[in-house]
Amino acid sequence: MAIITKLEARVVGEQVKIHLCVEQTQPLDDLIIDYGDGQKENRPVRAIGSRSICFDIIHIYKAGTYTITAKARNIMTTSVSIVQKSPTAPLIGFVRDRNGAPLEEVDVWIFKGADFRNAPIAQTKSHGGKYHFNSIPMGSYKIHLQKAGYYPIDFIINFYGDLAPAQVMRPIDGSSAGGDVRQKVIIR
Repeated sequence: MAIITKLEARVVGEQVKIHLCVEQTQPLDDLIIDYGDGQKENRPVRAIGSRSICFDIIHIYKAGTYTITAKARNIMTTSVSIVQKSPTAPLIGFVRDRNGAPLEEVDVWIFKGADFRNAPIAQTKSHGGKYHFNSIPMGSYKIHLQKAGYYPIDFIINFYGDLAPAQVMRPIDGSSAGGDVRQKVIIR
């Protein structure tokens, strides 16, 4: 007879460390582990006499909720649930004028996916030409940059923890100068 004495799962990044212990009084050939993601494993266990056997297993999961089940000789079943979250990282980008000078107070919106049909998931402003979003999940995003006096910019990124590509904003008045858009004032 076999008794599953311990089934634990700990999420470490995209890996899940599974710790499983079996107490057995006779040889056991059919310890079945169902990882909950469509994969199963038949782990042969053979022992002489009564003893406890423990396994440490590492399994890779995509984001989602899973139930890991261990079954011994179709007699005893034990399960544990885990939630695997998408990895996140800060998303950092830069915005400059035509001369390479950093632009201040540029409004920056980030949208999930490649269009504006979804509400923005975050919004910030640039400081020193740099914008920063904390804890953005890996994936595809559309970023919208907007500042009074400049043409807006929209671009799509596939974010995997790297920097967003630097963007150059063009002034609406068509001047070759970057930075502030100035108006000519004539005093008579």
